[in-house]
This record gives sequence, C-alpha cells and structure tokens, in this order.
Amino acid sequence: MKKIIGISLIALVLFCSSFDSMESKSVKIGNLEWSTTNYDGEVFSNGDTILQVNSREEWDIAFKSGVPAWCFYNFDDSNTDYGKIYNIYTILSGKGLAPKGWHVATYQDWEYTVDFLGGKKKASKKMKSIDEWVEGTNGDNTSGLNCKPVGSLDYYEFWETEYGVSYWGLKVKTDSYIIARFVLYSRKNMITFQATNKDQFGAYVRLVKN
Repeated sequence: MKKIIGISLIALVLFCSSFDSMESKSVKIGNLEWSTTNYDGEVFSNGDTILQVNSREEWDIAFKSGVPAWCFYNFDDSNTDYGKIYNIYTILSGKGLAPKGWHVATYQDWEYTVDFLGGKKKASKKMKSIDEWVEGTNGDNTSGLNCKPVGSLDYYEFWETEYGVSYWGLKVKTDSYIIARFVLYSRKNMITFQATNKDQFGAYVRLVKN
C-alpha cells in the first residue's frame, strides 16, 4: 500500500508542475486563451504515466499497439526546451492529457485563431517566433504564441528544425472526428491543415483554456 501511495503522489506532483508552468505562460487571442509554450506533460489527468519512447522502433511498436507515447525531438533528451512530441493515441486516450480547465487545441481552435489574426499569410508571421526560422522567414510574434521551428515526426523521420513545426488538432463533429495537424512552414509563410484517418505521425501540443 505504501508503494502505491508513493507512486500516486509522484504522478500528482508531476502533473501539477506541468499545470503550474503552463498556467503562467498564456496569451489571449480573440475569445481564446492559449498556452505560449509546447506542452510537456508526462502524466494523464487520471494519474497514468505516458510512455516515453527513445527510438523509432519503440515509437512504431507503441503506435501499432495503440499505446499513448511521447518522445523528445530526435529521441534526444537534450531537446527538453522544444516540448514533447506525442503520438495520436495520447490525444485520443480519453484520460485527459491537458490539466484541469484546459484542453488540447482542436482544429476549430487553430482555424479560429488563424482567421482572427487575418488569414493564413498574416497569421503565419504573427504566430512565428522572431528567430530560429530559415533566414528571411522569421515571424514577428505579435500574437504572443511564439511558435518555434522545432520540427515534427513523420512516417520515416524527423523534420529538420528551422523548416517547420506541427501541432495536433482534432476536427470534432457531432458524431465523429478527423485526425488533423496544424502545420507552420518556413517557405512562403505557409500554413496548412493536414487531415488523415490513420496517422503514425508525432506532433507537439498547445493548450487552450476551457
């Protein structure tokens, strides 16, 4: 019994730490309040630990087994500043990835924010950080979101940093959902919404206040 209580307390501390850190870093855009950093939680709101994977092989095994998992960019623990890359089962688990009072940004949240910031071309510049992107494609971060080009994980490899970043965003309908990613690219200040029904990709997470 003592061991079980100890594990539960550790999980609670980890979850609260992520919440406290994120709570202090948010920005209001229109009717939405956004986190300004990529989420880095390791524990679901029910206390379950999310599996960390450290290789492409482990990532693929987790995906094929339907196991929620996360990794650092390039499976390198030194990339903690980037936030965590989560697989789709972490988003769909129903266990609550976001802290109480927040939710993982949906497709609708991203779409609303892009429109509020003036459409894709204008929004891209406003959402990007002022540095670290490919030369000539930095943003002005007037939105406060401070999106950095910290890559993503595709079917076969990680994107190179500097060239883009992707975030999860489910497009929720009344009776179904579409798995989608919101993607910021370096080239031509481009923004895309990528939808798929079977996604082995990994992406970062931003949170929106309920």
